Amino acid sequence: FILDTNTTNLAAAKITGADASARYTYPTSFGSIDASFSGTWNIKTDFQILPGAAFATQLDDSSRFRATFGLGATIGEFRAQASLQHRAGYTLTQPQPASRDPGQLGIDQFDILNMSFRYNVNGNRPLLQDLTLTLNINNVLDTNPPVSRTNSGSTANGNTDGRIFQFGINKRF
Repeated sequence: FILDTNTTNLAAAKITGADASARYTYPTSFGSIDASFSGTWNIKTDFQILPGAAFATQLDDSSRFRATFGLGATIGEFRAQASLQHRAGYTLTQPQPASRDPGQLGIDQFDILNMSFRYNVNGNRPLLQDLTLTLNINNVLDTNPPVSRTNSGSTANGNTDGRIFQFGINKRF
């Protein structure tokens, strides 16, 4: 008897779209400030469920635009950054399966705010040299994503983890 519990991803996707990104840093008397943008616009998505099967187009039942806007500052050895992640809402235009809530016509946009902080200690003692402390707060406002409601559950238009704090210590030897 052999039991193989490995999961295999047999599906494939062809995605047509456009990506853009930009970053600007402005030097100041105290260090620098910077702003950034990155975004993706999906025009068409074709899925293949199994190898050799025909590709099928998924039209509008997914968010087509995603972007991240960032603003940061560096002051000496300290860095702070805030980023807003945006996922556009969308209208449910596919034929409505019987399991979907018939009153739901679309999925709202989803925006979350993330913050990160980093301090390079760089002390005189060997233990403090090349030491970096970090703090990341994902989903600062603890925003819940909008959902597509069905009889068998729901799917979210975004990350459902809630607010997460991450503290890090990095030491190079």
